[in-house]
Amino acid sequence: MELEHLRSLVPPPAEERLAPARLADRKEILMREMVRPQAPQMPDVVAGSRPKRSRRRRNRIVAMILVPAALVGGALAYSMTANRSADQLGDFVTCYQAPKLDAPAAGTSFTGQSLAAFCETQWSSGSITAPPPGPAPTRWVACEGDQGVDVFPSEDEQSLCQRLGLQPVPPDYYEAVKRYSAMESDLFARFPDTGCIDAQDATATTRQVLEAHGYAGWRIQSDEFADLTPCALGPDLDPVNGVATIRARVRPELLAGVRQGLDQAGSCGPQELLLGDVRNALEGAGFGDWTVTIDHELTSKWPCVAGFNEDPDTKTIVLTGYSTA
Repeated sequence: MELEHLRSLVPPPAEERLAPARLADRKEILMREMVRPQAPQMPDVVAGSRPKRSRRRRNRIVAMILVPAALVGGALAYSMTANRSADQLGDFVTCYQAPKLDAPAAGTSFTGQSLAAFCETQWSSGSITAPPPGPAPTRWVACEGDQGVDVFPSEDEQSLCQRLGLQPVPPDYYEAVKRYSAMESDLFARFPDTGCIDAQDATATTRQVLEAHGYAGWRIQSDEFADLTPCALGPDLDPVNGVATIRARVRPELLAGVRQGLDQAGSCGPQELLLGDVRNALEGAGFGDWTVTIDHELTSKWPCVAGFNEDPDTKTIVLTGYSTA
């Protein structure tokens, strides 16, 4: 079908993208599926804290996130009509292996001087496909994506974005992404993992940072904080709609207690000893009323866990993920 015919079949959507928190949730689900035991070629996972998210952050993510084709291709209908300003693109960049939306891809926050050099580095490092299928392309084309900017290896600078149903990146992107990245870094530095900022202070801090970096028009909203989730995570940032969402989390002392118990056991079994070490550490930290479980049986092949999730509603710590010693 011709692209114009496809456009006619898709009603123009409202300017409301997949929110960063929802995208992060999908990515976390993907990562959990990747470490299920039926995955025959699953790599070893280093034991540590719970999987990191890209926007709903405990720590800012550094590693590239592999982007499944289902998520990428789902943005096509939306992107046919999207036409955003540079300020609405944020700093998330997805590099593709080929000039098509269903090609292997990986994304992370942009760093460096140019999108082409950034994606050449990701290609050569094996972040997009490991091992790299050959030398990194030297020509790349950047288009607006559902989540920031999509960059494709191609010499077709004039028509590739249109052919893919995307919009070209605005010419002032580099200036805008530099300002956005500075704001983001400043903001997340105000929300350390080891501290506890309440909802009121988190809102005031977020407003201060946004205004200092020229984002005074952004709206701030927040989760409902509670006794068991009194602390604020660094906000989810939605540059498309200009919204910062402050999310509630448990106290850092609880998380530190879990990590202490995991460290005591080396994050490995025997299973009952591992659970016991985490329970004892939690009790010592003042959280003895929390329950500790594991979401799978430890085996000789996978004798360790890779992290944990906390469920404040049931006061439960769930050890999760498959890892070797």
